[in-house]
Amino acid sequence: MSRFNARQAWDALDADQQRAVGEAALLLQLSTEAQAIALDEGPNLTPALKLWERAEQIAWRLLEGVVPIDADLFPDGPDLAALGIRACRECGCTDDNACPGGCSWVETDLCSACAPTDSAEDEPQLGPCCMCDTRQGVHNLIMLDRRCEIPGHGWGCVVCGLPADGAYAVLCDPCREIWQADHSQMLFACRGYPASEGRIAIAELPPGEFKHRDIDHG
Repeated sequence: MSRFNARQAWDALDADQQRAVGEAALLLQLSTEAQAIALDEGPNLTPALKLWERAEQIAWRLLEGVVPIDADLFPDGPDLAALGIRACRECGCTDDNACPGGCSWVETDLCSACAPTDSAEDEPQLGPCCMCDTRQGVHNLIMLDRRCEIPGHGWGCVVCGLPADGAYAVLCDPCREIWQADHSQMLFACRGYPASEGRIAIAELPPGEFKHRDIDHG
């Protein structure tokens, strides 16, 4: 597991670098707050707001020069526990940002949504949920009215004579409820076979609809 340890990275900076990071952090925090206040008060761009926007740009430049660390070196994200923040080792949820539908702690660093269940071995292995990315309790298979990216690796229909080219999405139970209330909340689908061929943005699926055909039984 490769997680970014912010505390170690901070300790590795010299005094000048730490001062630059601290100044940049103050500018970012206050500029974000000032811009949020301006949005509430109206659309007028005041001289002060222009300065805050400029300060935000400067802050990002300061950080880029002081922290020569690439995020792609840490595919597992940040180590929040190093900062004293309790986070799930599987999905990254915290006390302040729980899983969709809610969750609780079953271990020091494992939430109930990601904890294995007694029936886990009996559940179909469908890969991560297309909405929240959890791998636990993912057993809802949704047939979308779109073509999958990999022909022949989706859903089809022998009655309609449709090839297996339809796109799937897979959801855990909490995300299924969210999706049933608002279909627009689901932005990703399976590229092909759900368990092994990854995910793709629904907007990037091949164009056109893929639906069951009306069959004339007369």
